[in-house]
Amino acid sequence: MMALSGELADGAHPYNTTPEHTALARVILGPGKLLCPEVWVLLETDRVTARNAARQTLSRYLQLENYVNGWRRQGFDDDDLAGGGSDRFLDAMVAWGGEDAIRSRIQQHWDTGADHVCIQPISVQGSREPIGGRVLDLLAPAR
Repeated sequence: MMALSGELADGAHPYNTTPEHTALARVILGPGKLLCPEVWVLLETDRVTARNAARQTLSRYLQLENYVNGWRRQGFDDDDLAGGGSDRFLDAMVAWGGEDAIRSRIQQHWDTGADHVCIQPISVQGSREPIGGRVLDLLAPAR
């Protein structure tokens, strides 16, 4: 699909991927095509709370074969994808922590070839319900 995006579209908008995927996508798309990965973000420094939120958020995607197959191609194995996701998987899919940690993850996508990084904030309950603008206010001037 990425090659097809490079051939027939203006670029690609990968979702639920890692910075390593962004690097590969850039190679496949080539120069001159837009690469706009989307990153889950959670302004939460407690690892247990953050991972529980990530697990809740990703639970529906872990039931979808297309996402599971994509994650396997990104280097995650059955252990990573079982039981709601391993810590390694959750930490790779959701940029959580303080402002600096989240900015660092966003920067990784810039550094590996993204033209734009879309952020999707989640709440500590793992939902995309309105969460207030604090995380958006902190990250808006990121680039």
